[in-house]
Amino acid sequence: WQQAMREEIDALLKNETWDLVPKPTGCQPVSCKWVYRLKRKSDGSIDRFKDRFVARGFSQHQGLDYEETFSRVAKMAIVRTLISLAVKMNWRLWQLGVENAFLYGELDRDIFMMQPECFVSNDHPSYVCKLKKALHGLKQAQRAWYGKISQYFMFCGFKILDANSSLFIKNNSCAYIVILLYVDDMIITGSDEEQIAQLRKELAIRFEMKNLGEAKYFLGLEIEKLMDGYFVSQSRYAKNMLNQYQMNEAKEVATPMEIHLKLLKEEGKLLENPNLYRKLSGSLIYLTITRPDLAYSVSVISQFVQKPRVPHWIATKRILRYVKKTEEFGLKYGRNKELKLIGFTDANWAGDANDRRSTSGHYFLFGSAAITWCSRKQGTVALSSTEAEYMAATLAAQESIWIKSLVGDMLHKVDYTMELFCDNESAIKLSSNPVFHRRTKHIEVHYHFVREKVMNKEIDLRKIHTKEQLTDIFTKALEKPLFEKFRGQLEIMKKEHALKGGVTNNA
Repeated sequence: WQQAMREEIDALLKNETWDLVPKPTGCQPVSCKWVYRLKRKSDGSIDRFKDRFVARGFSQHQGLDYEETFSRVAKMAIVRTLISLAVKMNWRLWQLGVENAFLYGELDRDIFMMQPECFVSNDHPSYVCKLKKALHGLKQAQRAWYGKISQYFMFCGFKILDANSSLFIKNNSCAYIVILLYVDDMIITGSDEEQIAQLRKELAIRFEMKNLGEAKYFLGLEIEKLMDGYFVSQSRYAKNMLNQYQMNEAKEVATPMEIHLKLLKEEGKLLENPNLYRKLSGSLIYLTITRPDLAYSVSVISQFVQKPRVPHWIATKRILRYVKKTEEFGLKYGRNKELKLIGFTDANWAGDANDRRSTSGHYFLFGSAAITWCSRKQGTVALSSTEAEYMAATLAAQESIWIKSLVGDMLHKVDYTMELFCDNESAIKLSSNPVFHRRTKHIEVHYHFVREKVMNKEIDLRKIHTKEQLTDIFTKALEKPLFEKFRGQLEIMKKEHALKGGVTNNA
């Protein structure tokens, strides 16, 4: 660890991160600390020891040493969309990381910080560090870094996407290159390998880069290249979670939630350690990034984090038992389907036993597997199944606008009418006929958003048979045969099944 600390300090001094100056009168310098962690490889083995010297941003004062802190972060839906696009276009995904990325950010005001522990100057022990560059932990550090890297990409001829400012695209007659930026990690893909290689070299000259080769482990997602696409999972994360909560030897179950289970807010004894429940709920939410089959059950147990009780804990442990059975599962993105945007929407009317609100569910396909999905309790009580389905369709229509904008900016404009499938005939008719009578006049105006999109022929709300409505997996607990059927149609499968076609060389 001492060697790692010395390397960190040397890097900070080399970058001229601060100057030692006498402490200004009346100045309360920002405190600092050392943070230690192990960096692991995709197989779980130790890669290296990592020390990070950080400022304690909570000791900053707004208006004095910082103003704006907002910085762009890519949504996971964009990561999945980019993977789906790369699969269909047969592009390679290259992963890069930036060493000490925040140190490249420039500060717009004076910030004074205490000297680092164990490295206090012998000549000037009472001096403080006047920061010249952003440092990890500062409130504005991430924003300053984004400003620096985005400026460089624009200088290289890239443009920032309107749908998400973490995506940068360069499109000309010679090449098409996409960069996805997530703080200091990035994925680069595109049609011209030579230009991508040149870009990687230029980045290494301008910044201190880590060239990680083809993407294998990005933001906790395990990305495995197949002969016919990519397999994306979080199996290592799932195993660590099971080990952390001592569920490695638990009895496995085939579904994450019992059918007809009604969890009540006031039923059962309060948990002695509610923080454990909250922590586990958050861990399961992160697992849903590649596991849409968990979306509904996790959304249900997340509604009780304020005052969790014993029945809620039992339901949560059942989800872990299901994860134990399916820890190797993930999403397969293959080339076997047309790269077309299609949506599905559904609702479970009055499914919540506490307030009788309905649950909306939707998902969108772009290629072979889902790129975004949702399982969410509706904000108001629906008076009929038609109203619940109509409200769910509106939520899906709102999501579709952003997705169409994203896909249009990344590939080509979505000039076709997007199909949105619903299994409720009355909701479909309500969306295409501006009927106003006692059964519909109470519906809030904003829920008629979907009607406008249908009228403008931006969305085609179409009928699908209830037995084929796999969005049911996002709105209610299902029996094993139906659950497994829908799970398979979502392209959620075990790794060994995805690898049957063989794995290409990922070196």
